[in-house]
Amino acid sequence: MVHGTERIVVIVMENRTTADLLGLQAGTCPALAWPPDNSHAAVVAGLPHPGRRCSVPAAQVPVTRALLRAGTLAAGHFSEILGPSDPNYLALMAAASPIVENLGWLPRLPAMATLADRMDAAGLSWRNYAGNGLDGFALFPHLRRRSELRSWRAFADDARRGELARLSWLTAPYALSEHPPMPIGWGERWLGQQVAALAAGPGWPDLVALVVWDDWGGYWDPVTPPVLERWRDGTPFRLGLRTPLILVGGRVAAGRTYPAACSHASIPALVERTFGLEPLTAWDAGADDLTGALLPVGAPPTAPPRLPRLPAPGIGARALQAVIDGAAVVWQCAHAPRG
Repeated sequence: MVHGTERIVVIVMENRTTADLLGLQAGTCPALAWPPDNSHAAVVAGLPHPGRRCSVPAAQVPVTRALLRAGTLAAGHFSEILGPSDPNYLALMAAASPIVENLGWLPRLPAMATLADRMDAAGLSWRNYAGNGLDGFALFPHLRRRSELRSWRAFADDARRGELARLSWLTAPYALSEHPPMPIGWGERWLGQQVAALAAGPGWPDLVALVVWDDWGGYWDPVTPPVLERWRDGTPFRLGLRTPLILVGGRVAAGRTYPAACSHASIPALVERTFGLEPLTAWDAGADDLTGALLPVGAPPTAPPRLPRLPAPGIGARALQAVIDGAAVVWQCAHAPRG
């Protein structure tokens, strides 16, 4: 069902489980600690409950807590792949992954249809706002020269002016993505700024924004994921550990928990259901489409969240962020897939 003014925004953050980010485990995660191993090999070796057992204190994630009050938490959301970031990125955008570990040096990807291709075929607009140069749909070689690829810095202005595309894909710059060992307060402030821009724009009443963390990050979660598919070596492949997924916007019910089991493929499924698109693969065709978290058409829109104002980082922190993001761009250039 296509609604003439409806917009979907997907905001991708980094490397947290639901238990870690939402304080469901005793013990405080050490600040600035070297990130745990989040590889497929590490998670398989530690099953059924792998990872570092600790939680981020609630006081350190005030923006995330505000989003929980203003929106819906998908408590049964699992990452798609039992492993690290890159295969889960592919699952989020293409509902498929030919890899189980992160991309190596100068990799190649087989041709893959993406949500952007489905939007193109239907004549619907999309935009990719990249935290670093090759984030989001820029990961796919056939989309890399598209005019829809923009910097994350353009997102807030587009949102406030009501100029967002029907589908917007937003990734944080690496230093602000909450990827360990980055200070989580940096990411919280960035996330709050993006949601505040959405709330200030005219498109809030018809908005569905999904904030999703890409993979488990090497952190523990108490729920063992179901095995829907195995990798070629026989190890579990799908699904991955639980990661937070929070839905906010005028179309989203406030203060609720969505109990149905869902996964990264549920995000393409929601986009496809909203805009009348064909599924990309069997993964999204069979996934819960999250529409149970939305208000009925015609219901009064949910009010925007009341977000805390977090202090700006000092000049030293800003300089460090620039250095980190510069290094991330260099890394991306070495690991960008070729066509």
